Amino acid sequence: MNIPNYYHISKGAYSIYYILNNGEDFIKNLSTDLKQAKQIAKEIVGSDVPVNIWCRKSWNIEHKKYLESLIQLDQHIIDHKSHLDSLEIAKRQKEIEAKYSKFFHLGKVGEQITLELTITKIFSYVGDYGLTFVHKFEDNNGNQVIYFGHSKQLVDEKAQTKFQEGNKITITGIVKDHSKDKDDRNMPLTVITKPKLKRERA
Repeated sequence: MNIPNYYHISKGAYSIYYILNNGEDFIKNLSTDLKQAKQIAKEIVGSDVPVNIWCRKSWNIEHKKYLESLIQLDQHIIDHKSHLDSLEIAKRQKEIEAKYSKFFHLGKVGEQITLELTITKIFSYVGDYGLTFVHKFEDNNGNQVIYFGHSKQLVDEKAQTKFQEGNKITITGIVKDHSKDKDDRNMPLTVITKPKLKRERA
């Protein structure tokens, strides 16, 4: 029997429990479920741990009973921790839903809308279509809007933006897409095109 001389997952006596070994040295009982055993082993070692199944020699009946009691105890602890983790994930999800429930996409895709906006961020990049400006906005309720392009309404002939972050403007635009903010995947983001400046606001 070839036993790896590195960290690996095998099986304990009676092939009941997946265990973590380093060579022939026993490290820890993991789980009766292989998927869960892999996850626990990864948390201990810091990387994925290969599986190489070989069974340790079985011991006497009394030791077997003792081992089975440890298995039940360990599995109970693992199950309880998994339950607590599930509750914490559900709690966080509810907090996220509550935080973002007041935000929404604006208009319907293809519809022209009028927006009172505050410019929150301006930057540019060079892409497949040359220099592209990005203007990010928010309305009076904190809903997020974005425009990609170099409309003369927002950018001058010298390829410089006409505005600064914090400026307040009223524009019309056509809703191009309903998306999510890449910096905040829970925030609805309305993408507009063909912006037309109606006025600056104080």
